[in-house]
Amino acid sequence: MRDTSSQRLLYLTIGIFLVYLTVGAPLPVIPRFVHETLGYSPLVVGLVIGAQAAATLLARTFAGALSDRRGPKFCALAGAVICIVVGLIYAAAVALSGNRSLSLAVLVLGRLVLGVGDSLFITGAMSWSVHITGPQRAGKGLVWVGAALYGATALGAPLGVQAAQDHGFATVAIAVAVLAALGGLLVARLPAPPVIAGTRMPLAHVIGRIWKPGLGLAMSGIGFAVIAAFVTLFYEERGWQNAAYALTAFGVAFIVARIFFGSLPDRLGGARVALASLAVEIAGQGLLWTAASPIMAMAGAALTGFGYSLTFPALGVEAVRRVPQQSRGAALGAYVVCLDLALALGPPVASLLVQPFGYAATYLLGAGCAALAALIATSLLREDEAGGAAPRAYSERAES
Repeated sequence: MRDTSSQRLLYLTIGIFLVYLTVGAPLPVIPRFVHETLGYSPLVVGLVIGAQAAATLLARTFAGALSDRRGPKFCALAGAVICIVVGLIYAAAVALSGNRSLSLAVLVLGRLVLGVGDSLFITGAMSWSVHITGPQRAGKGLVWVGAALYGATALGAPLGVQAAQDHGFATVAIAVAVLAALGGLLVARLPAPPVIAGTRMPLAHVIGRIWKPGLGLAMSGIGFAVIAAFVTLFYEERGWQNAAYALTAFGVAFIVARIFFGSLPDRLGGARVALASLAVEIAGQGLLWTAASPIMAMAGAALTGFGYSLTFPALGVEAVRRVPQQSRGAALGAYVVCLDLALALGPPVASLLVQPFGYAATYLLGAGCAALAALIATSLLREDEAGGAAPRAYSERAES
């Protein structure tokens, strides 16, 4: 059978899904482990969840440069190996839970290591997907990468909670290590895309071109950050059950939007699609803020996931088109750094609202940040309509 680009993209998507279960399956389990088993405060929960994004942030620019210089496959496989190790670190944290300080330290180490693995794997995978589809259909590649990421959250969250309840957190940790190994083996079988020659833009110049879509991504990511960090404790505060299904609702809606509307950024333009998507995300965060029942909360999470779903590839199209091909990995790395900032800073900042206002206030913060992202998308749309975002070749003299 001829190996088509669609087949390669499908295999890459499955591999990403399996590796990213390292993130998705433990996500609703870790807050309860930190808060209930180890007895730490919501602020510590936010810091533990945010630790991964902080490490990802620090490693992302390195990952982008590595992807450009050594190739996306090398970068992605290095990240997959690190994700396997993370599962083993989580298992060690559980084994040390009798010493809560040491257990927390090992857990934080695991989150930091996961941040590095996440950075390498996803940066390589995103650059790889754009190579498979071609830059003119970059949105399609980014759509399927995102579908795999959040599919791992949608399915991994309830499976992780159930497995933890039945067999313990350690079982979840070992399981995700095994699944990450399977995903890495699948990705390793794919042919490596070529390393593209040419003068590469310095990071400062890359950031200068993509900062605006990156900032929009950061603001839109706060909604996901506060759901991931606090929805379990939000449900417990209200006396509700099955918080993991809110993450599932988010992930399922995310995937549905990707499947049925994933071609829109390439067809209609990134800024226009981002603006419409952010309006839906604002509505979802507002519904979570005012939720009076688990059904309302699940609906709010679903709307957030549906709206956030296309924001990432839509603004990603705006970022990719602003840099030359040989610096695409660096651009994607810098672009996702902005999301890392949101995921790293969002939970700790939002946690400061919990004591005076309750967990619902974190979703009001998410709605406000999504509204700021909508203003940025409006600005990008005006630039597109004026022709100010046309792709430009890189000239070191012109950029300096």
